[in-house]
Amino acid sequence: SIQIAETFIVKKDYKARKSDELNIKKGDYVQALEKNFNGWWKISKNDRIGLAPAVYLELFYGTISKGSSNFDSSAIKSD
Repeated sequence: SIQIAETFIVKKDYKARKSDELNIKKGDYVQALEKNFNGWWKISKNDRIGLAPAVYLELFYGTISKGSSNFDSSAIKSD
């Protein structure tokens, strides 16, 4: 079976302040890998993994074409 991580769209820019964080820009699509209650989520963006503030992310309900520059193939996992 194929499992796809939840996709979120970035609501506003965030510049990483620590080495375990990711830079994200408004309009980017990211995948949530781990949602922590402390407000920081582990996300994947363009094959990179790091933390970002959850308040900057909004659940995305649309579809992203595979040819899109925002498509992240690492979000697709097969069992």
